[in-house]
Amino acid sequence: MNTSFKYCTIFFMLILIASCEKKITNYKPITPNLQVLSSLQCIDSVAKCYLTKTNDLNDIAIHPIDNSIIYLYDNNNFIIDTLKYSNNGLYRGKVKLNQPLINYRIRSLAPNCPEVNCSFQFPIKTDYTITNTIYNEIPTNYSSSTYNGSRVFININDPSDINYYSLNVYLLDSVLSGSNYKKTYKEVGFTSDDPSIKKDMIYDNSTGVAEGFLFSDGLFNGTNHSIELNIASAHRPDNSFTFVIVLKTLSEEYYKFYKSYNKQYEAQVNSSIGLNYLYNLYPYDAIYSNINGGLGIFACYNYTAKIVTITK
Repeated sequence: MNTSFKYCTIFFMLILIASCEKKITNYKPITPNLQVLSSLQCIDSVAKCYLTKTNDLNDIAIHPIDNSIIYLYDNNNFIIDTLKYSNNGLYRGKVKLNQPLINYRIRSLAPNCPEVNCSFQFPIKTDYTITNTIYNEIPTNYSSSTYNGSRVFININDPSDINYYSLNVYLLDSVLSGSNYKKTYKEVGFTSDDPSIKKDMIYDNSTGVAEGFLFSDGLFNGTNHSIELNIASAHRPDNSFTFVIVLKTLSEEYYKFYKSYNKQYEAQVNSSIGLNYLYNLYPYDAIYSNINGGLGIFACYNYTAKIVTITK
């Protein structure tokens, strides 16, 4: 069995990672005209956020705000950007935020709504290495197709401070577009028996689909920690697979938000409440919020992305 691997931190992954930022709308109204500001912000990207407002407890509709003034401040309290309205409650800035451990602040002034603001800080990214890969062919009992359970071993170089992470795996492929091939990224399922990461999933808040693992370094703080990933992918004619493995280093606020979200998601699923009603049925204080004067989440992450090619 021949296993070859190629990995590097890649610039084009920035587009993919930044696209993982989502519109967070799962806050139940409590007081009319409270601003709900939300963003999961990637380092090396311009500031952007969604801004809506609450109405009352009987109105669970989303009400975008299109006329707010949103300022971005640096750690010296100087205005470095003004976010402009785009559409559907989305505001975008022009200045790339690329400094970890800097105390930025965002502030929204919307007519007839109390002012909201929030401080945030990008964490320093944590590096990891790919130490081994194994190509396994696993026949299924329910199909004539063959599926491959590739195994990838990574080693996380965890700093001594408390750190929070998420882990995602994407299948890198090429598809024919007209007369040319273009690269595509498809998130793939994977499992791990490692006790530090197998508990919490990250769910897409628009589909309810699990899209990665959420974990802290509580069981391996300050050490080099090895994790085995078992990745499932459909059989390919050339018997090779190329994966992009993304380790995000999360701000504490990002981690707390998803921990509270997971708790409410699982409660809703266990009580068989339909996903269409999931986000606006939470009690207003059930989902973690770090927005002063309103509701929402403004959280940050850094990341390390590497490519690994596995060949039979």
